[in-house]
Amino acid sequence: AVVSTQSGHYGRGPIVSCQSCPTATLSDLLDKLLRPFVKKVKFRLKDTWDFLRKLPPRAQEGDFTMTADISSLYTNITTANGETAILYYHEQFPELLPARFSKHFLIEMYK
Repeated sequence: AVVSTQSGHYGRGPIVSCQSCPTATLSDLLDKLLRPFVKKVKFRLKDTWDFLRKLPPRAQEGDFTMTADISSLYTNITTANGETAILYYHEQFPELLPARFSKHFLIEMYK
């Protein structure tokens, strides 16, 4: 369950739509559990417009511009890398996971 901007529409939900599938409720729970951790990421982009809003109004001397065409970013994140990120942010901010859920539960849901 991640932020999805497919087809220019904004919203939260799983990458593969499964609103009526048996795991939809679990995907929603995982999204709610991970959301506070995502807010702790120092730099994140939702989409092209979010990137443009974060650009400074003027370039400074020594600045340079780079471009990249990135698509399907979330589908390119391996399960191992996602698990590593979850464990890292849980270690940094354990208070963000409600006490009734364990770190093990969170990781197993993610897998």
